[in-house]
Formats: sequence, C-alpha cells, structure tokens
Amino acid sequence: MRQPDFWYQARGFRSSLLKPLSALYALQQSRRLKAGLRISSKIPVICVGNLHVGGGGKTPTALAIAKRLIGQGHRPHFITRGFGGSASNPLQVDLKKHHSKMVGDEPLLLASVAPTWVAADRIRATRCVEQTDATVIVLDDGFQDPSLNHDLSIIVVDARRGFGNGEVLPAGPLREPVQQGLARADLLLVVGDESQYRHLTQQWSQCLTMEVTRARLKVIETGINWENMRLVAFAGIADPEKFFLTLREIGGEIIQEFPLSDHAPIDTRMLHRMATLAKAKDASLVTTEKDAVRLPDSWRTRVLSLPIHLNFEDEERINQCLERLVCRA
Repeated sequence: MRQPDFWYQARGFRSSLLKPLSALYALQQSRRLKAGLRISSKIPVICVGNLHVGGGGKTPTALAIAKRLIGQGHRPHFITRGFGGSASNPLQVDLKKHHSKMVGDEPLLLASVAPTWVAADRIRATRCVEQTDATVIVLDDGFQDPSLNHDLSIIVVDARRGFGNGEVLPAGPLREPVQQGLARADLLLVVGDESQYRHLTQQWSQCLTMEVTRARLKVIETGINWENMRLVAFAGIADPEKFFLTLREIGGEIIQEFPLSDHAPIDTRMLHRMATLAKAKDASLVTTEKDAVRLPDSWRTRVLSLPIHLNFEDEERINQCLERLVCRA
C-alpha cells in the first residue's frame, strides 16, 4: 500500500478528520509501551528504528553500524522482523537456502554483512543470539517493541520527508508522537543534505534533547557509467521518488518510472511489461538493491541494481556513541 500524499503535506481537511482516530492510536501505543517488560539481554543491544511507518534509512544505517563494529573487533548479529517473509520463529538466515518469500528482502541484505536472525518475537531471537559468539545485537527496527531493553537507541529520519505532517496514524505517518518517541532515543540520525538537515532540526528543535547528527546515502562505484544512460526504473520501497531522484543525480535519464508499494511482490508479468518498454525505448531496467533480492532468479542478470551505502557526517560522534555502549555493557 502506498502512503497517502496528505501525510507529507500541511495539515488539512483529511488529516483533521482522522485526528480522533489518531488520538486513540497514540493512547493505545503509549499504554502498550509503558506496559512493556523491557527484558535485558546478556549482550548489548543497539536498536536502529524510526518514528514513522515505512523506511527512511534504517537498514543502510544498521549495515553501516555493523560494519563499523566489525572494524572495531566486535561480532554483531542482526535481529529483524523480516517483513514480507513467511518465517516467524527465530530463524538464522542462510543466503544459500533462503529467499525473500521466506525471510523478506532486508534480511538478505543484512545477512551479507553479519549473521542475521528473523523473528516476530525479539526476545526469543535474542536468546538464540546469546547462545552464539556474538558480542552485540543490532536490532533493525523494533523501537516501538516494548519487550526488549535497548542499550543504545538510534532514530533514523529521512530529511526530505521528515516526520511528515507531524500526525500519528491514520492522520499522518507516525507510529507515535515525535516528542514522545525522541524522548526515548539516544541519537537522532538525519539522512539527507545540509539544507534539509537544517530545516528539519529547526522545525523540531523543541524536541531535540538527544544527540543529533547527519548522514548521506552514497552510490557505490561499481564501474557502471550511469551518465546519460536511458533507464526504466522501478522501486518497491517506502519512498520510491527518493530512488528516482538519486538516479537523476548521478546522470541517469529515466524514460519511465514505476513506483511500487514497499515490499511489493515483483511478478514476471510486470517484469515482462517493463522489459518490453525498455527494449522499445533502448533503455535498461534498474531497481534498488532491496528490490533486486526479490527478483525471480531468471531476472537477476536482466535488471541493474543501484548499490548504496551510508556515510556518517560526524564519524567521531558515532564512534563515541558506540564506545559509551561498550562501557555501559
């Protein structure tokens, strides 16, 4: 399901009409969070989450954090819900055996960097990780899950869309009010350029009582020359327009774009239609890394993917946060 446009516009009639339902949702969330047991793990837990539905850079952030930990000599394990997959019990992802229909798309990306567990019950998954040689858990999403205590909580927000209209579901995109959510966070990571970062931090300055820093998503050089390349682009992520903008920024010429819902299934009929269009326009098919892992095997070599990684603006601040985590542990 695509997110409604009015979520990211000034408060209007539709959001006002839905505010009573939002108030009920926010109350229920507050009660659920307060009632949580917050069980502690034997090893430190870093939660990478957000306040809004959909993406915003959580998985690239989790990957960047894990790579940094590995560089410091740690042995991180990921725990994730595996949205879009059928697995629910704690399952360690095996890239040789598992596919996106079983474990979801994001776990396959995570498992390429560190051992990854998919589970609906994060406590059970944590107990599984504690039986391994892991030295730290990186929780991809789960900030609103009150079952597990977090030693370090990082909130990620896309600077371009920010916290939308500032309203809680269904009047807006938020899982909980901004002030309430940020009060539980140790670090706010804003993903975007400098001007977007300044706008967002000024807009919500009264809520920023935690550390705040910025990061940017960068395209990984693979030897492909994207300059003036004709492209038929599709993306099933929370904000497909962000992907299309990135392609244009690196010089790609998008002939046709196909925005899909986040985690949307990619069937062969749709791929054939896009491939036919691409051939007629002398263009190439391209998608995101997350969508690429959901492609049927026979299409993996027929669709280009755009690999990205997350760069922290202030690496020293991130290192300090991780060092404090180790000291607390």
